[in-house]
Amino acid sequence: MDEAYKPSAARVSIRYLLIAFFILSGFSIGVFSREVEWKGNESVVRTIEDPKTIIKRTESFNESLKRKGYAGAIKNCSDIYDFPVGVANGNHSFGSVCTYKHNQIAEKVFVCNDMMVGYFSMLNEFTDTDQWKVKAIYENCYGG
Repeated sequence: MDEAYKPSAARVSIRYLLIAFFILSGFSIGVFSREVEWKGNESVVRTIEDPKTIIKRTESFNESLKRKGYAGAIKNCSDIYDFPVGVANGNHSFGSVCTYKHNQIAEKVFVCNDMMVGYFSMLNEFTDTDQWKVKAIYENCYGG
């Protein structure tokens, strides 16, 4: 004869399935990214949302800032856009809305740079949309 149905066993199974889904999907470790299509050169740009990678990219923005002779520091960058240039494992251009602090003044700016050529741009006026940011990276920091 079959065993009787046990609701607690079903709850445990569902719990394990949900945990497995979140772990496998990357949800629990914060690595999800959004994809933005850029028709300018038919690229797919992804946002970086991993906190450690955001710190690394912010440090790169600050290195570019210093290399170009700016005073101050870039902090608190929101989603950083990763715009691949060319083939896999090639050059990448990055951009984000960040806080630029200088002379005791903190202001929101859009910054972008690339990893190969050394492009860097900081824009005081920006539109906080995916398409505007991707276009700004393409027009100011794309290359390799």
